[in-house]
Amino acid sequence: MRHGVELFLDQKQELILSPQLKQSIEILRFSMDDLVSFLKEQALENPMMELEETEQTRSIEEDMNKKTERENLLELANRYDYPMPSGASSSGEDQEYSFLDFSSKSSTLKDDLLFQLNVLDIGYMERRIGEEIIDHLDDNGYLRTKPVLIANEMGVAEEDIEDVLQIIREFEPKGIACETLEQCLLHQIKSDDLITRQLIENHLEDIAYNRMNVISKTLGISIKEVLEKVEYIKTLNPKPGASYNTNQPIKYIVPDATIEKVDEEYQIIMHDEYLPQIHISSSYRKMISEGDEEAVKFLSKKLNAAEWIISSIEQRKSTILKILEVIVETQVEFFDKGRKYLAPMSQKEVAEKLDLHESTISRATTDKYVDTPQGILELKYFFSTEMKTDSGDDVSSTAIMAMIEEIINKENKKKPLSDAKITEMLNEKGIDISRRTVAKYRENIGIPKSSMRKVYI
Repeated sequence: MRHGVELFLDQKQELILSPQLKQSIEILRFSMDDLVSFLKEQALENPMMELEETEQTRSIEEDMNKKTERENLLELANRYDYPMPSGASSSGEDQEYSFLDFSSKSSTLKDDLLFQLNVLDIGYMERRIGEEIIDHLDDNGYLRTKPVLIANEMGVAEEDIEDVLQIIREFEPKGIACETLEQCLLHQIKSDDLITRQLIENHLEDIAYNRMNVISKTLGISIKEVLEKVEYIKTLNPKPGASYNTNQPIKYIVPDATIEKVDEEYQIIMHDEYLPQIHISSSYRKMISEGDEEAVKFLSKKLNAAEWIISSIEQRKSTILKILEVIVETQVEFFDKGRKYLAPMSQKEVAEKLDLHESTISRATTDKYVDTPQGILELKYFFSTEMKTDSGDDVSSTAIMAMIEEIINKENKKKPLSDAKITEMLNEKGIDISRRTVAKYRENIGIPKSSMRKVYI
């Protein structure tokens, strides 16, 4: 066997993106809101850049700040939102209050449960077990770890875990610390409501699939009574911990452009006013001509960076405008008449028409919005697959979904249309579509199948 070191020459091509080019691609990808934030960050890092905020930019910021301030004040007020004592009630009637009425509103589910645990008159070990159980709850308030595993982890008997678990399940919000949906719902109903209990224990699947006749025959009660109980079950909370997870950041949509009809023609108005104006600092510009070599080298680099950002923003605007021009040219009927008239259009077709790469079209249409006669829409909305009619015309998948939705909205709710019948109706309109595709489109727009749409009374 031969051993040794050998030298090989290998020639290959690689595309290496410069930092400036990467930044240009990133700027193209930014939404309007993200771009404003990016410019402010760059202005802090680059002394050559000065931002002059427009009235519209300040308006957006003020709205966001007011919204945040309002939410903070409401949260603070809610923390100390105690109900009036029963003796102070003007009606004089006795009222029932739960723990949540009297405790300060905590920001997390865990905080509220620990508070309720700590006010109980229980021993040290029970309290430790309770803390461990609470630590094992998921965001929806369910116990996703078997009690026996918690027992093994703590070195205690499983019965001890079960005892404390039963205590916690009486805490607010109702249905907390359960292991299954059935268990969660049962803890929210009255113990003497036997029919509702039977429905939850034996007929949740029948309820999900709208099989009210099956439930009626099995329990020997009328359809009306079944529907009343089902409506009650729908008022129960299947995710008792989820209400604590609503503090999500608010996404503000600022459209890059508006499409509006002027003198029977659609025009595009780009919203440059939402971006702060970028100026090159005159004082630092002066230092370039008068400063020492090190200062000049530093400032020249920063000046080049600022000019590249300005150029990239102009390129972003130009690319979006070109795409919008293609959209306006293609979608006149959609803007005039609505969703059923959305013409089929793919990113590949637009890319070829504008002599751009398809990935550029994708970046330029993601998180970019346009205000149109049909509402504020993401640019990606206009791209859809196409199908053929009997006459050979193209029709978009979005238009077909609008037709399916319209057909279902007009159906007899006591005898809802099957996917096969909807397919037949579309075929009669000259649209060559299969039942399987109709089912897929129906699911895409969030409409359940016919058996689940049936209304009994």
